[in-house]
Amino acid sequence: MERTFYTTREVAERLGVTVDWVQRLIRNQTLRAERFGHIWLISEENLERFHPKPAGRPKTKGAIP
Repeated sequence: MERTFYTTREVAERLGVTVDWVQRLIRNQTLRAERFGHIWLISEENLERFHPKPAGRPKTKGAIP
């Protein structure tokens, strides 16, 4: 079975964030990646498993519409 890998730049484009943010996710171990030399590669499986938290404040139950 052949695995598909993405660079940090490709992942940043897919998620709509910066390369720096992807690298921060990797450093914080929020997004799993493998290092080959000086390049971080993220497998398609790990990218699919990654669920970013929604931005902004969470909605409260008693919020006024």
